[in-house]
Amino acid sequence: MTANNLKSLQKILKSLSRDDLPYIFETWECLSNADIPTLVDELNVNLHRPRLRPNVNDGLRDISNLTSITLIEEGATKKKIVELICEACKIHGIHKKDLADLDLLSTQLHPERKRWIVYEIITNEDSNTEIKDPEVLCEKFGAQLSLLISHDLCMRMHNRAIWFRVGLKSRSKTGQGNAVFIVFHPHSPYFITTPIRQKAKEVIFQALIDMLQADDIQECPLSDKDLGSLQEMTLMKNAQGSFSKYRFNQVHTNPLVKTRGKKRKGSILDDLNIHIENENGKDDHRRQELTTDVFGSNPQPKLLKLEYKMRTQLRGRELAPSEEPFRCVVKFEGTNVIEGIKKLSQTGLASLPLPGHLANVHSMAKNRFLLTDKKES
Repeated sequence: MTANNLKSLQKILKSLSRDDLPYIFETWECLSNADIPTLVDELNVNLHRPRLRPNVNDGLRDISNLTSITLIEEGATKKKIVELICEACKIHGIHKKDLADLDLLSTQLHPERKRWIVYEIITNEDSNTEIKDPEVLCEKFGAQLSLLISHDLCMRMHNRAIWFRVGLKSRSKTGQGNAVFIVFHPHSPYFITTPIRQKAKEVIFQALIDMLQADDIQECPLSDKDLGSLQEMTLMKNAQGSFSKYRFNQVHTNPLVKTRGKKRKGSILDDLNIHIENENGKDDHRRQELTTDVFGSNPQPKLLKLEYKMRTQLRGRELAPSEEPFRCVVKFEGTNVIEGIKKLSQTGLASLPLPGHLANVHSMAKNRFLLTDKKES
């Protein structure tokens, strides 16, 4: 193993948490349980349980029974585990393709560390872009890329999606920073990628178009760090808001059948509260109904940012310029801006009903909007 490969390996492993290591041990093919007992002895890995340390003659099991899972369970530190993995890789030797595979696993565990952009595959009615065999798809993609650019490619299935890691060859020593990650979803016209430099983007997209026999690829106005929410917003457009209860199977009755509600027996507290009136009760009830109709009762997709570019005419003042449009940018930022808009509606801090560009964000699959005046017919 070269010094550059060792440096890249250490960088990837140090970016992982200790809780991620069992998955890496189980999934990454470069590690073997047979090496662990010997390396634990050589590296003097301290474990919490004395009976697992070498040279213990108490009749209990020794380190020869250690596996990757029990090693972590017995309290080995992350630093020692990383050293153990590096030593195992030195023994067997690893290549750039193995490092690329490990980098892909790391990204699958922590997709929130990258920014993701949604794209749509444009095809005619006769074309069929359905992805059936991931291995065949990977071979076709690699063959198309080989005609256009020097690269290395690896593929894995994760959470019912096909993940590609395209390593673009460069003059840098490690090349880890030139990787592009692409997430495909079978039966969907959408795919999601990390940001791509313009020159590489043209080449990769041309290979994708040829592979999928598509007409074009268009960028959707939707990007964020929460990959799961982007997947939810693109794959389940029609199951957001109040319709999310059907997606989560939270409806136990047929909505087309009229049912007679059962009369509930009131408690003592209910009898006491009969005489307490809320002056704004009707307004609160209406506000809750309108909010539930728009957003539903389930958690909203997590978006960190909403951006609105406005190009509208100023109104309401005689001295306001009417020829040139008024331009500005409005941004909402937070841990979950859609949930924030929902709570503003519930508390009465936002006027109801909300305009479509606020109320339908979860089902429009976009978080960048351009607001203009309606053209007069």
